[in-house]
Amino acid sequence: MLYDGLLVLAIVMAGTALAIAVRVWLSGADAAVSDPDTAAHGVLFQLWLLFLIVSFFTLFWRWKGQTLGMQAWRLQVRNTDGSQLTVKQCLLRLLAGLVSWCCLGLGYWVILFNPAKGSWSDSWSNSECVLLPKKD
Repeated sequence: MLYDGLLVLAIVMAGTALAIAVRVWLSGADAAVSDPDTAAHGVLFQLWLLFLIVSFFTLFWRWKGQTLGMQAWRLQVRNTDGSQLTVKQCLLRLLAGLVSWCCLGLGYWVILFNPAKGSWSDSWSNSECVLLPKKD
């Protein structure tokens, strides 16, 4: 999670820079600086950042079943039959992850006591996180 968190932070920073650049391009530098409602505020900006974060996880989980951080630890998210996740499953995983964090990680701590070793994200999206074998 730390590895992916750093990647998401970089994406949010790049997305913010892009939003500010677009704001300056559309309204000019003087207007963008003097206007208290700059590109780093408002609902549209927050939706833009949410879109970037959701896209990051959805694209990686749909493409290989792994984010870059998961690749480092040989983890993969997939359906129990080995197929890739749907967009709906990716969104459910993200929602469950958010709820888990809001509950101080409880959705991840249940892995220690769950016989199936699944988190809330696994249960909600009807998927599993597996440890891949080492490559020789």
